[in-house]
Amino acid sequence: MYANRVEHKPLVKFSVRATTIKWRFIPLLCLLTSPSQSQTTDLKYIKAVDPALYQKLLKIEQCQKQKKTAEQCKTNLTASVTPTQDKAPSKPRDWWNVSAYDDPGLAPQWYHAIQSDASFNKMKGNISGSQYSTKLQYYTRYNAWTNSAYLSYSKDNISQSNVLVSNRRNRLLNFGSRYDLNDTWYAQAGYAHEQDSILSIKDKNIRYIGTGAFLVDSPTVKLNLLMAIGRQTENFSEQTSLVTGQFDFDYRIAYLYQQFDWALSEDLNFNQAFSVVHGMDNLPNFTVIDTTECIETFSEAATYCVEGYNKPTNYKFTMGLEYEINQYISLLYNISINHDSQPLLDDQSNNSSHKIGIRASFQ
Repeated sequence: MYANRVEHKPLVKFSVRATTIKWRFIPLLCLLTSPSQSQTTDLKYIKAVDPALYQKLLKIEQCQKQKKTAEQCKTNLTASVTPTQDKAPSKPRDWWNVSAYDDPGLAPQWYHAIQSDASFNKMKGNISGSQYSTKLQYYTRYNAWTNSAYLSYSKDNISQSNVLVSNRRNRLLNFGSRYDLNDTWYAQAGYAHEQDSILSIKDKNIRYIGTGAFLVDSPTVKLNLLMAIGRQTENFSEQTSLVTGQFDFDYRIAYLYQQFDWALSEDLNFNQAFSVVHGMDNLPNFTVIDTTECIETFSEAATYCVEGYNKPTNYKFTMGLEYEINQYISLLYNISINHDSQPLLDDQSNNSSHKIGIRASFQ
């Protein structure tokens, strides 16, 4: 490649100092002045062994063609070549669902992400009807700490226990903070507050702390498991308090949450989640007075009495698909099934829903 540019002059015309300098460059000159077939092979070898060096050689060749001085070429090389270690580490998509120790690893910098959902739900069971929902989710990370917060709002016309209810409003605030101990184990604490305008329970508060593990963490499949203990407080609506003589439930809980994600293709993702909230204290099970033998009645005005005490358990299963139109917009579809082992008053035990929606993501 450079053979025509090298002048082969007798070595006797060089001084000892010049001869020494020339010998330093003999290996490179031998490479560049070899026959064409060998030259091609050598450059391919360099490209395979050290791509950075190969790129430098191409830039040097370009400098020579442009007849730049050695100093000018050196300046250009310094400006254009940035060491790999100086580049900011890239973060994986949906980094809040994986350990902070995953590639690129712990980083003393802030990560932020925002997701916004708009959806339509068709519900069946204890709560039947149509529901329009919006949800705003925010995620942040610094080193091993990952925090999440989301706020959702729903408005609908529904039937509860076959009674038509108009203009129901539901609000949910959820906050969680996770500390990754290593690439598998983590500790997490959280708080959730839910308000409802018409249901038997007007608001609910959950506090929990526990530990979890990333059981499977590959580029296409992820499996996460969280086990926790906490406390749940349920405040009754005014009507429910009047007919039962009870104002709230406040009890200890054991919490289990499992999440599975599978990238079916570059644009299509399957997700599934399962949760169990088990009450660790016995709670009264209410029934209408005179329909069965009552164990206890909380007030003279109550129309419901206590027929027994049990530890309640709530199960929820969700699965769905997410199709990514581009890096910002996704389409959502999922189904959800919920079972309550001890529903309040005349409520049914089961609920189910189908949801379609759209998501905007910025990270």
